[in-house]
Amino acid sequence: MILEKRKYDHVISKHNADEDQASSVEASSVCSRGGSGLETKAALEKAAVVQERSNTETQQREDVLREEFATSLAEKVILSLSLSRQLMLVDLLRVI
Repeated sequence: MILEKRKYDHVISKHNADEDQASSVEASSVCSRGGSGLETKAALEKAAVVQERSNTETQQREDVLREEFATSLAEKVILSLSLSRQLMLVDLLRVI
């Protein structure tokens, strides 16, 4: 399930990166050909919206990765504590 979500996120990320690039090219094109002030402003606003969306999605992916890491770490700590307790019991049984 986690692997599938990562693949999905990767595909979405790639799609959005392509959109970001297209938007940037459009904004550059409008600016370089001396488009009207309104045309230039609209292209720059669109690029800003696309960039903001990209930043938000990146932050969400990072949050998911942090959560997965924290969960994995907690599981390892629990297993480690469990193993420590088992070893303590084995030591106690040897004494008896």
